[in-house]
Amino acid sequence: MQTEYESAYCGGGLGRTLPDSAAFGSWVAPAQSRLNQGGDGVRVSGPSRHRYFKRPVLPFLSEQPPEVLLAPLGAAEPPPPSPEPAAREMATQSDYRESEAQTDPFSPEYSLPPGEAPELLALAGLTHVNGQLPATLQTVEAIERARAKRQFEAALPPLTDEASLSLRRKMLSEQETREWAVREAEMREAREAGVAQFDASMRSDAARLEAAWEERVEQLRQLRLTQKDREIAGIQRGRIKALRKLSEARKHAAARVRSKEPRDIVGEYADYGSQVYAPLDRKGLSLTQDKLADRFETRAPQLEDYNGLCELEASLPSSAFEVRVSKPKPAAVVGPAMRAEQRLRNTLDATAEALQRVKHAPDVEREEREAVLALYRDAKPVERPPTPEPLADESEAEDGAAAEAALLLQRLLRGRAVQNLMYAAKERRLELLAELRSEEGSATDPPSLAPDADEVAREAVFESAVGAAVGDALDAMAKELGAQREERRIAALAAAAEEERQRRETAETRRRTAELEARRAEEEAYRQVMAVHRGSARSFVAALVDEVAGEAAAAAEGDAARARDGELGALLDRLESKASGAGEVACALLRDFVIPDADRLLAARQADAEDRKFARAAQLCIGVAVESAEAALCGGV
Repeated sequence: MQTEYESAYCGGGLGRTLPDSAAFGSWVAPAQSRLNQGGDGVRVSGPSRHRYFKRPVLPFLSEQPPEVLLAPLGAAEPPPPSPEPAAREMATQSDYRESEAQTDPFSPEYSLPPGEAPELLALAGLTHVNGQLPATLQTVEAIERARAKRQFEAALPPLTDEASLSLRRKMLSEQETREWAVREAEMREAREAGVAQFDASMRSDAARLEAAWEERVEQLRQLRLTQKDREIAGIQRGRIKALRKLSEARKHAAARVRSKEPRDIVGEYADYGSQVYAPLDRKGLSLTQDKLADRFETRAPQLEDYNGLCELEASLPSSAFEVRVSKPKPAAVVGPAMRAEQRLRNTLDATAEALQRVKHAPDVEREEREAVLALYRDAKPVERPPTPEPLADESEAEDGAAAEAALLLQRLLRGRAVQNLMYAAKERRLELLAELRSEEGSATDPPSLAPDADEVAREAVFESAVGAAVGDALDAMAKELGAQREERRIAALAAAAEEERQRRETAETRRRTAELEARRAEEEAYRQVMAVHRGSARSFVAALVDEVAGEAAAAAEGDAARARDGELGALLDRLESKASGAGEVACALLRDFVIPDADRLLAARQADAEDRKFARAAQLCIGVAVESAEAALCGGV
């Protein structure tokens, strides 16, 4: 006994496959057409009998050489059958495999007794190759319709008499009408499915385009944000750099201002802790102005004897023997700016007073001024006392250190006293010094070259007028410059606004052009889609009209056929009454029933072919229209 197997992956190893009908939950036992069990042995028969006559001689499959002939062995007693186990492992073919493709189950060959047609064999055409497995609701409905059709065909009345023939024809017409209704429903469902698929594809394309545009807009927004952040960072870096430069420039400017401040000589002399008073010792210099004074010993002649000392003491006033220490008054420290302002005020006041004096009494003032200047020129310096001569006697050399200290102290005291007197006199005569300094230029000139008072007044008035005119001119020019700057700024703003307006107009024009192009593309796509819909509607209406006309013609033809059948029935009755031979009856039945039925089937097949042709043409037209619409949409975008 031989059994065929197919290598199928069922979770491991080889699995025995099921027939085509196994997909519907049925089991078909292996056919026994090729293996017939006899009473006395096994007999091989069938179209595959020649396969069991000989076996190929393959040396590598046989242990004995082909030339060796062994004596046949007698049939051994068959072993007793082993008891059937309680549980067994069975391998089956599943509907789906783990590989990439699904294969159809193996179906062994079978043979049917004459006159038998099992219902299971009607399902042999349901395979995975043509896409009918696994079974769906439509497949189950088709199976139910086929079963109902077989039941209907089995229930048809036989072709025995005229009543049965008319009933059979009526039942067949009703069955055909139901089949056409089912077919129309299937076509309607297919058309609706196609329209729904087309709508879904259009919606998916629109959603994809919208997502692409949104992604593009988001990318542009991120790019603009990145550029904005970069520009802000650049502006911030420039600001920090400018602030650093300004701080550095401010430091240098402050240093230059401090370095250019004039020396406050009066404040230094007024402050007894300044470097003006005896600062040279800490700098390594001597306080004495006489470089040779420390080389010679000088003594007064009154200090040589007692009488001289008494005479010197008598010549001194009583106040010399009294110790009086007076604390100097602290002078008000005035800065350079205040002193410059005070000098300017003093100069202005002096100028005003001089102008008034020139106007009221020019001759008297001039004479007084000349007298003061003459006194100032004729003033002679005070003669200093003679310097004591050094003594030749060196008897008092042991007291040299004490004498030098006394001399140094005397010089310091004398210098400080002279300085205090000079400072006090200067403080008392500050106004006079200011007046002399203001009039020094005019006083040094000869009287013949001194300007006239009227000339001075005229020059002052002229200079004031010129200054006022120059000030007015400069003010007008400054205002004009400000107006021009404002006009330039306004013109620049207007130019920038005009440029921005032109840029916006250009962008709006481009946007409107793009919108118009997109609208045209959408209108073209809509027009083509509507044209396809109208063509489909026209085709459907034409097919429906043809079908209705065909049904009407079929009904009219049926009425005519029934009328002819009545006439033929009467004619047949008359003929049968005349000739009742079996051959004549068979010829009449063949001519009246079989041939018209064959013609009707042929016409139905031709109509089906025409319908398929029109359906294929409609599908091609719809595909071309959809492709053109997609191309138009892509081109518009």
